Amino acid sequence: MKEKYFLGANGPLGFYGLYDHFTDPMTDRALFIIKGGSGCGKSTFMKHISNAMTTKGHDVEEIYCSADPSSLDGLYIPSCKTAYVDGTAPHVLEAKFAGVFEQYINLGENYDIGELVKDKTRIIHQIQHGKSHYKRAYDYLAAADKVWHEIVEELCDPPLIEKIKKRSRGMIGREIASSTQDGTGKIKKRFLTSFTHRGYSDFFAEIAAKSKRIYHLDNQFGFAHILLEEIQFAAVDAGFDVTSCPSPLGPSQLDHLIIPELGLAFLSSDDGWQYQGRYDRHIRLDAMVDAEKLKKAKQRIKFSKKVRLMLMEEAIKALGDAKNEHEILEQLYNPHVDFAGVLDMAEEQVQMLLKKE
Repeated sequence: MKEKYFLGANGPLGFYGLYDHFTDPMTDRALFIIKGGSGCGKSTFMKHISNAMTTKGHDVEEIYCSADPSSLDGLYIPSCKTAYVDGTAPHVLEAKFAGVFEQYINLGENYDIGELVKDKTRIIHQIQHGKSHYKRAYDYLAAADKVWHEIVEELCDPPLIEKIKKRSRGMIGREIASSTQDGTGKIKKRFLTSFTHRGYSDFFAEIAAKSKRIYHLDNQFGFAHILLEEIQFAAVDAGFDVTSCPSPLGPSQLDHLIIPELGLAFLSSDDGWQYQGRYDRHIRLDAMVDAEKLKKAKQRIKFSKKVRLMLMEEAIKALGDAKNEHEILEQLYNPHVDFAGVLDMAEEQVQMLLKKE
């Protein structure tokens, strides 16, 4: 079975990564950091390992790229306690515990350097040109965040916070309070949603398929984190491991929460990502806002939504331009990559993992 998440996000402050939370050097066996430039086959390498291991009956957690949701950025194989991750920009990773935990894999060995240098000028120009689109996208996202944040701050007062916390205590009582677990649970941080060149991307369907019970939260104003933080702390204190999913546009706040041992998921919707699958309960957090406050702010909310949407659409266009530039760069590299060699290196990893079962 495969789990799917993102570890990186495009947001108002630029690129934000959860890569430091991907593995645990004390309990995991190894982290392989994959190096190599554009088009060298990093995603192809990881897809081969993922497919081979799932065919052999192993669960695999796949990490997808926020710049291109069809491309893999990482893998984790729980049964082998082994992970693979793309260690190149924008999420540059270097070994902290070289040899005893992290190891490097250089897919750049599969480049035909003699042929590549013939395109040296075009490649350098293409790399430099592509960076400007990301800056433009992040500027639009920052402006959109500022426009909406002012509205949210106005609506979120102490009575509302207490009302939401009271609701969370009731949910904790129903779902978690009867726990017989021992010890303290662990928190795994992953993005379930991401803002990409396709707009909003998510892995709701994968989580819904394996959840027995789903709470759907209205989260237009970003209040879900108040409720979810309370539930997260209660679950961890009760001994349950949780998957904590921050907002890609504000990683200090939770958008979703999953408690695998209970088959329980809390999935939120806002003006960007809409959860449209089955659910057992619908929590209308936005309806908890003081009616008078909401009435007074109605026109400002309408205006801010419109402006925010326009800015987000421009950000999507900028990310799309960045993706197009990257595809041109890969087209310059691909003819000079030995992909048979990439697959041979991937198969070596598969055989190594299977020997360590």
